[in-house]
Amino acid sequence: MKKTGISVLVLGAMLLCVPQAWAQAPKPRAASRASKMHPSEDKPFEGEWRTCRKSKKTGKMVCASHFFLQQGKQICGVWKEANIYDSKEYSGFLQAHMESEELKLEADTEAIAQVDFACSKNGGSIIFFNWPICGNEPKEIAWQRLEAKGPAGTTYLATGICRNRHTVGLMAGINQYTFCDYTVFEALHKYRPMQSQKKKELQQLPWMQQCLNGQEPANVVPSD
Repeated sequence: MKKTGISVLVLGAMLLCVPQAWAQAPKPRAASRASKMHPSEDKPFEGEWRTCRKSKKTGKMVCASHFFLQQGKQICGVWKEANIYDSKEYSGFLQAHMESEELKLEADTEAIAQVDFACSKNGGSIIFFNWPICGNEPKEIAWQRLEAKGPAGTTYLATGICRNRHTVGLMAGINQYTFCDYTVFEALHKYRPMQSQKKKELQQLPWMQQCLNGQEPANVVPSD
């Protein structure tokens, strides 16, 4: 009886500890959800950034995504925008480099990068660039150089948390507005993990390694 009583007490103590251990244990589902909501700290721009808006013409949802890779300070990838008024999609390529911590604090963003080179394949864009200088073949790509013109006149790509969502957006200079106020929330692209197949496609772009290595592209034209 004595041994039985001791066993019951030990078993009861173990059962009391189970809820505490369960509460302290990491929750894999919560961690997985967090990784789907936010990019990694060492590569804050890498991933797919998507926005979906209702078309004024058809009433249907129109979606478009930016796809960026990051190596060190270099950000390289494909940008896409959907025009809600005519359902036309604008797209092109982009090369940028991350800026200093001081500028990030000044702009009130999570991360900020200066856009160095870009091109548009459709002859126009809602927020990006106006020149139709991206060709369909690698040899036809002509990069527009975007000059640094001081904080107020330089084109930046920035990330920030707006309404609890990690977003990316273009900033035509730094002024008195905060990142979330600068662009309408519905037009900001929200983060989502990039599919492995899409990442492989980006890595195979003929200019991708040049960009990731921080080298200047061939066939650069000056900005206006």
